[in-house]
Amino acid sequence: MDILPLNRTPNTRTCEQRQSYPRSSLLPILLLSVRRSPNRATHKPPQHTTMATGEGRIEKVLSSLQDPNVGRIVLFSMNGGVGKTWTARHAMRRAMDTDLFDIFVWVTLSVDLNWRHAQRRIAENLFIPIPTNRADGDGGEIVSTIRNEIWRTLSEKRFLLVLDDAWLVEDEVLDLMGVPCPGPENLSKVMVTTRSTRTFVVMEPAEVFEPLALPAKESWSLFCDVAGEPFTSPAVHSVAQTVSGQCSGAPLLIILIAGALRNIKDASLLWDRLRQASSALRADAEQLTFQTMNRVVKFSYDALPSDLMKDCFLYCTLFSGARDINSEELIRYWVLEGFIDGYDYRQEAYKQGRVVLEELVNRGALYRETGDRVSMHDVVREVALEIARASGRTSYERAGTLLTAPPNECAWRNLMRISLMDNLLRKLPECPQCSNLSTLLLKGNQALTKIPNAFFDHMEKLRVLDLSYTGIRWLPASISKLLDLRVLLLRGCQSLQSVMELHALEKLEVLDLSCTSFIAGYSSLERMSQLRVLDLSETPVTSLHFLGNLANLRHLSLRRCHCIKSGLHLEVATVLEELDLSGTTLVEFPYEISKLTRLICADLSGTRYTRLNWEALQWLPENLNLDNCNVSDTPMELVRKDGVYVAVGNSDLLLSLEKNSQLWENCFRKFHFCVCPSERASLENDIRFQRKQFIFRDIYFESRHFAHPVEHTKYLEICGVDSYPKGIEGVLNNAELVSLNSNAFMKKLSDLGFENVNVMKECWIERCDQAEVVFRGDDVQVIAAIGRLENLWISNLANLRHLCEGMERLMSFSSLKHLHVDCCPNLVSVFSSALRLENLVTLQIKFCDKLESVFGESVAGQEMLPQLRTLRLWELPELKSICEGHLPSLKMMKVKECPQLKKLPLDAKDIRPLVEIRGERWWWNNLMWEDARIEDSLHFRNWGPF
Repeated sequence: MDILPLNRTPNTRTCEQRQSYPRSSLLPILLLSVRRSPNRATHKPPQHTTMATGEGRIEKVLSSLQDPNVGRIVLFSMNGGVGKTWTARHAMRRAMDTDLFDIFVWVTLSVDLNWRHAQRRIAENLFIPIPTNRADGDGGEIVSTIRNEIWRTLSEKRFLLVLDDAWLVEDEVLDLMGVPCPGPENLSKVMVTTRSTRTFVVMEPAEVFEPLALPAKESWSLFCDVAGEPFTSPAVHSVAQTVSGQCSGAPLLIILIAGALRNIKDASLLWDRLRQASSALRADAEQLTFQTMNRVVKFSYDALPSDLMKDCFLYCTLFSGARDINSEELIRYWVLEGFIDGYDYRQEAYKQGRVVLEELVNRGALYRETGDRVSMHDVVREVALEIARASGRTSYERAGTLLTAPPNECAWRNLMRISLMDNLLRKLPECPQCSNLSTLLLKGNQALTKIPNAFFDHMEKLRVLDLSYTGIRWLPASISKLLDLRVLLLRGCQSLQSVMELHALEKLEVLDLSCTSFIAGYSSLERMSQLRVLDLSETPVTSLHFLGNLANLRHLSLRRCHCIKSGLHLEVATVLEELDLSGTTLVEFPYEISKLTRLICADLSGTRYTRLNWEALQWLPENLNLDNCNVSDTPMELVRKDGVYVAVGNSDLLLSLEKNSQLWENCFRKFHFCVCPSERASLENDIRFQRKQFIFRDIYFESRHFAHPVEHTKYLEICGVDSYPKGIEGVLNNAELVSLNSNAFMKKLSDLGFENVNVMKECWIERCDQAEVVFRGDDVQVIAAIGRLENLWISNLANLRHLCEGMERLMSFSSLKHLHVDCCPNLVSVFSSALRLENLVTLQIKFCDKLESVFGESVAGQEMLPQLRTLRLWELPELKSICEGHLPSLKMMKVKECPQLKKLPLDAKDIRPLVEIRGERWWWNNLMWEDARIEDSLHFRNWGPF
């Protein structure tokens, strides 16, 4: 779940923080019982406190973290799903915004994980290397070494250690792991969430927090937030409230039940789902039990809308419950397994995978962690494992628990999927009987250096094999018997010496050899005619002579392959759709890509060429990334006729793109040029998002600023540039949509050159802190030149004082229809009285703390804004007037937190029907009316979200 910001008064927030939060981001509201442990005489007697909100609960835990006399904190409940982990997570994040601690460590455990596992996870968080080349992986020597390193790292620091879902039983367990005793001496803390009463003996906490049930009102609010409020009928509403009440005030139950009802439109299905939910909660309204949780999780699973989503959900059990999951990695496995297929373009499958993931998160089946990672609640995972086992699609049930020996023969015999990822395996069974096995995941077993020769003899149905990041040196001979294998992942197998054994895998579709270092065996790829995805990134491959035999290759990655200098011969890969050559040491631009007419995406960022001859290019892919390339170029005449995306680290590449070149007609009828220095791009989320996920570009456009669809297809973006980008004139002259973000060179719009903006229809100006004005009176040519401008967005200009300044004679923005101004704290006026806006339809002004009047001088609204239909004014504490006269075309006016605005620009003689005014009730009651007929003719609605 997202984190809501601390509640503050509006005028104390920065403009960056002023944003609305969707209802789906609301946090569970919890009660809390707090008791002091009587175990230590130095602490106060036990106290019990309850709080009515999750925010209050976090604050209470944070207060304990600030108390020097509290060293150990336990969040306890014998039931799962009541919010222990949620509270600990958000309390830790709040603490990270303070200077309380130097080191933060979060370790997720589970019922079958011991203190040795916790010790290793602490070491990993502290970047302490763990030996893997000794005979006894759990031996005393290694344990002692890790303990000493942890002690050394933490002993002189203030640390916060969180042990989530701990079931540790050993006395003095912190000392065993090497964690210094927290307390007043070092101002460090250990916080534990647990369902085990043994923790009180092991940890001797100074303070214990116990969550209580949510009250009915908060339960219902959370229920509606997750379900999307589909309860329109009074009868359905009543039954839904009853079901909500049966959830015993447990947030996890509420979320899962409501998630199963999410956005159901069919009334019959909704009634049926409510009956099923009530049955799942039967007889447990007064007491939360594991049986209840079990039934509810199964009900939530059964309610998933498709078999695809069920398969994707159960697949999450293949990952260790002690670790969160990288979203991109999870989606990649879904695609590789064939759950998400039917997409010609690989990125489209990943896009659909993202949709599935978001739906699982919205339904509570998964929850979101930081850094685009997700987790499965421990209670949900326990039940999901039962479901998966019953379906025969499960992993070995102890996957991810630091196994040093393989599972027994019985575990291999009947399962379809086995996951032993991220363990300490040193050996595998000689010849397991796995006639039903389709997926085997051994990734991350770095101590595994050898696979028995006959290991794959009886795995004839194996389709997916992941050996990534293992220590294997050779592939066993039996791998050639995997004739049905479709996916083979060997990423990061740095000890691997050859892949000659792969010659028989003619049905292989995906092969990942990235980050391997062998130099022999690439010739074995020649027989893989069905191969669709080949990743050779960061390998010493020197030649691609085998490409001609890969007739079905769609995706080829050669990222950071430094041994390839030239002679790629990519033209033979006629069906190639994605190509990654970023960071390679090619000495010549790969002109053959212009012959690959099915190529959609080509990443050439970070490459170096002495020359780029545009005339040699006949065609360009839709997404071409040339960021941070060092080239000089000559004019281009013939390229692709559809859309092209070009990202560059500097504008030198654009020097040859003259404004009158045939290029614009023959190739760039649709384009997106982005100029952004590489060091700046790493800080710009929007830019990074576009480059990595170009398929979401349309969504990115639509979610930017204007509610109406963006129709302009010629887009230039300049971001983070300190000086005027030379060579930009040709692109600027042909760009209909221009975005200027965080540029130091720009003090006013005319700095772009009035002769360069003749076709611009939409302009976004953001975070250009040098700008004090957008249009000056001496910029007559600019105003004449931008006569086509329809939409203007001004945002986060810290020093902007006027939109228009110094205009003495009447001028007109004849085409401007939409204007949005926000977060300009020094703006004192928007318009000059000499500026006519006869076609402006929408005006929105937000968060401008010094703005006193929309017009700098007294003007008549009917003359200056005759077509204005929608006016939005939000958090303008000094605004006293809009204009004189009236706005004859006004249909909608929304006002929020404008306490000085006492008069509306309306005329009793010109009141039209259906004029709607939205605002706070107190503001409406304080308005002054020149004519009572005005108030009687308006339709006022209490303010809601814009």
